[in-house]
Amino acid sequence: MDKKSKRIYIASPIRPVSEAGTKEYDEELKENIDNVKEYCKMVTAAGNTPLSSILLCKEFLNEDDPEDRDKGMQIGLDLVSVSDEVWVFSNRITEGMAAEIRLATELGIPVRIIKIIDEHDIDVFFSLLDEFENAEKDKETDEIEADTDPVSDEDDEDDDDDSEFDFAEKLLKALFNEGSDHGTKNGGK
Repeated sequence: MDKKSKRIYIASPIRPVSEAGTKEYDEELKENIDNVKEYCKMVTAAGNTPLSSILLCKEFLNEDDPEDRDKGMQIGLDLVSVSDEVWVFSNRITEGMAAEIRLATELGIPVRIIKIIDEHDIDVFFSLLDEFENAEKDKETDEIEADTDPVSDEDDEDDDDDSEFDFAEKLLKALFNEGSDHGTKNGGK
């Protein structure tokens, strides 16, 4: 039986630090949205369900309108309240993110700080995911060969959990730069 995926709320900045109405502002806004899309891919690739108020609200609310911004922040809080975990993807904590983290803490929802320094870190994630998927394919091949072998190993069922754990452990070590060969090239700063 497959394990139940967790609902992961993605806390990340939407509002640019550049001055509104400038080319830099528009570029930064697009980059922030593109970043959230990448974070959603990472959460999904890890077998979880991403929840993002940014991707949802950008379709019908205007970040620069104070009333719409308040509505978007409330939607974010509503999504946090139904999440299993909150993953923070930023070195910068905005007003909205602070409220989301505060609510998660009050509700006892785990908050994880995911260090994404640059695109290299995203590449590390997908490299580890490829490594995990290749190991899973090798394991399936071994299982097919084992099925044709009259002698079977009854402990094979436990191996599924171990491989998922190994991937999660490697991923967390890489993202948190804890003694992994896949650590960030900036030394986590």
